[in-house]
Amino acid sequence: MKQLLLLMAALLAVSTASSGQRKVEDRSAKKRPAWVGAVMPDHIVASSAAPTLEEAKRKCMDIVKVEMLASVAQNVEYSTETLLRQLTHNDEVSSDMEFSQHGRTSVARLPYLVGVSESKAVDAYWELTSDRDAGTKEYTYSLLYPFGVSDRYRLSQEFERQEENVTRLVERYRNALPGIAHTDSIASGIAGLKHAEDYYFDELRRSDVRSIIERYHTLLSQLSVVSERVGRGQYVCHIVHDGSIIRSSTLPRCKSESATRISAASDGDGGFIITFSDEDCIPDDDNRISLVFPLYGRNLKHTIHF
Repeated sequence: MKQLLLLMAALLAVSTASSGQRKVEDRSAKKRPAWVGAVMPDHIVASSAAPTLEEAKRKCMDIVKVEMLASVAQNVEYSTETLLRQLTHNDEVSSDMEFSQHGRTSVARLPYLVGVSESKAVDAYWELTSDRDAGTKEYTYSLLYPFGVSDRYRLSQEFERQEENVTRLVERYRNALPGIAHTDSIASGIAGLKHAEDYYFDELRRSDVRSIIERYHTLLSQLSVVSERVGRGQYVCHIVHDGSIIRSSTLPRCKSESATRISAASDGDGGFIITFSDEDCIPDDDNRISLVFPLYGRNLKHTIHF
């Protein structure tokens, strides 16, 4: 991971250096500050280029956050994509190195980096450069951001605490799978694991979480409904999985072309009581009631024949 960040910094330096071949049309100060492109103790120096100033600022803040994260995290996976563009100037070919960085997840979502903002920077500097031959203009934005020993220690503590919380969450939902007894537990499991997947920034753990989420969806797809007649115009239904009753707070939608006054209610014991009138039904006809349980993106269906 450190090698990736070093590569990213090197590519950034090449990209920034290439701006020397471009004409400076505007700048935020008369003279470029000495800290631009330098190594400053207890600070992060970041630079980024983009077609607009706002985009250059955003990319620069992303680099600051990645640098902070890299100082405390061991599981950072951050990819760099290098694009080599050949430009011709007076029949001479030169290389203009451009690069873009793609985080496997947005570092801006990480809770311990939420407070990192441009307003806390010590200094900032930008230049607008142009290339007449290519007909392009570009903003280069540089930022001097404080990040001392105390900042690193605080971030490390917050990072470890959040890592432990998310890890416990994942293990809790993983271990809960064999004994799930309520459809709400399936929904909360999928939602909680989605949160963990969004949080993790390394592919190994994200892949593990996705496999658990898939097991929850598989469980959801394996649910079925059984029904039993308990009296005229009355049936008791249960959602089941592998022979075990799964409780649910979701009442089914009921529809019939022959039965009337259909209602569904919980029986207080994990099942549902379906009551209806069969006064208008023709004996020996195909009399049925269709039940639909809307369960978190899936429709669990069952038909009562009477």
